[in-house]
Amino acid sequence: MTRIEQRAHILKLAKDMGVRISLGHTNRSHMYEKHIQIDSVIKNDKDYAGALHELGHQANRDKDTMSYKLRFLLDPESKEIYPERLKHEIEAWAWAKRNAIEWNEEMEQEYISAFSSYIHGALHAYGNLDDLLKGIATLKGS
Repeated sequence: MTRIEQRAHILKLAKDMGVRISLGHTNRSHMYEKHIQIDSVIKNDKDYAGALHELGHQANRDKDTMSYKLRFLLDPESKEIYPERLKHEIEAWAWAKRNAIEWNEEMEQEYISAFSSYIHGALHAYGNLDDLLKGIATLKGS
């Protein structure tokens, strides 16, 4: 798959979803509007995976509760939001994998690297793995 095909695929998905794309210094999905920011024009498979992931957040944005959105905006590093935040990250990456034209090792490594950083942040907020796992267990029914 060429970079042109990847870019066209991202643009088509965004258009079909009604999502605006802008270039910035980091990848992010805007919680209250149909807008993603990506940090490049897709120079490699890692960039393509990241753009798909941000679109995955947009695809799943209706699942975010108002309570989660408010807590996230007030304190994105809060211990209380990490279990739900991890769930949203998993859902966005799952969407990215399902909607990729193809998924390869470089893209998988980007997923693993990103998810490792989420876990690291959660462990920092919770202080230990046991408490983090207890927090995650509270999401079982959601």
